[in-house]
Amino acid sequence: ADARLHRLVADYLLRSGYERAAEMLGDAAGIDAHLDTKLFSELRRVVRSLERECVAAALAWCGAHRARLSKSGSTLEARLHMQQMIKLVCEGERREAVVYARAHAADVPEQLSQELRQIMALLALGADTRIQPHAQLLKPERWTELIRQFTREYLSLSGAAQTAPLLVALHAGMCALKTPCCALDAHRAAACPTCAEPIRLLCATLPYLQRSRSTLVCRLSGALINEDNPPMVLPSGAVYSQKALLALAQQSNGSAFRDPRTQDLVQMHELRRAFFL
Repeated sequence: ADARLHRLVADYLLRSGYERAAEMLGDAAGIDAHLDTKLFSELRRVVRSLERECVAAALAWCGAHRARLSKSGSTLEARLHMQQMIKLVCEGERREAVVYARAHAADVPEQLSQELRQIMALLALGADTRIQPHAQLLKPERWTELIRQFTREYLSLSGAAQTAPLLVALHAGMCALKTPCCALDAHRAAACPTCAEPIRLLCATLPYLQRSRSTLVCRLSGALINEDNPPMVLPSGAVYSQKALLALAQQSNGSAFRDPRTQDLVQMHELRRAFFL
């Protein structure tokens, strides 16, 4: 179990760009032979190049895997060439952009023909145009989308999972623990992992697990509520375990305590036992 957890964490570190930390963990846990260090190192190198708005490294990778990319119907290489045309226009190199378009426009697939026509018009309009949709092509968000597409296709061709296995395992565990009460501030339990920050934010969009049988947990003490520790109802309507309320009463005079929610004084004889069908 520890070795599997170490592999999940090391894989996540590699995907996040913390290669040195992943290597140190691999050496310490003896799992360095199971890490795809070279795979994610190459991915990070190309992604950093795209972040600098340079397509050379990505195009070199596409050239080395052109047959497999073509077989899968990829548009990555064509989009890289199109983005290079746009970059040349942004830099004021319109003549070079025309030369580049003549060399690579013929390889653009039919499905991108509309976008290619818009880029051809952009060559004539220049980088200062505000005419839509041509001005939309100049937005830096296109580089972000290009990085996402490259990452998806790189991982797909490499046989690696698109989502880090650590996140998949974490989401599965959160779904198993999450209940509708986790979304309500008034019902948050201190001992519930899905109620605690920052995990609460991570599981906000996750579904609930269908349960045929529920387990009740006291949100005051974190202890199970069962026949040996029955649920007790306060005058305010709040429900806590009997042992947790007895502990509160012992902190004062033994016969009364403050309601954790309303801070009203509650006598022990005011408690009512709750029963669940």
